Amino acid sequence: MNNLFYTYFLIGIIIFSFVLNPFSKKKASKNLTSQEYFMVNQFMVTILVIVLGIYFFYNNKCDFKCLQKMSNKEVSWAILSSILGIMGSLAFITLIQQEDISFIMPNIQPLVILLVSIIGFFLFKESMGIFKIIGIILIICGSFFINYDKIKNNT
Repeated sequence: MNNLFYTYFLIGIIIFSFVLNPFSKKKASKNLTSQEYFMVNQFMVTILVIVLGIYFFYNNKCDFKCLQKMSNKEVSWAILSSILGIMGSLAFITLIQQEDISFIMPNIQPLVILLVSIIGFFLFKESMGIFKIIGIILIICGSFFINYDKIKNNT
């Protein structure tokens, strides 16, 4: 039961950061282009990663041998993950500067849930029960309801 609490605690942290992050990015990037803000943000993240890395190395939580543990395939996946992260960040910053976050997020999240579920099922052999399928359908229907007024006003 303790492990379940820890899992939901971490989920709570992720939700908290996912909810507040777009708003903080929108406020911080007000006077910058999306490319300028991306560079400022990445510079600040780099500084924080260096500080955290020093902490990890000092407390023996990580060492430089960690890269030796990775296979070439895992390094390729890490590179792809980094490239996708950069592409997504640039697109996300551009979108939040142009649109309401309350419009963007309800459009992104249902599709993320759908695609992650499909990819997880077909490529990574994850389970897909009837309740998960019903939940995904309900989330996508909710997305249409959230966007109904905007779609109706654009036609």
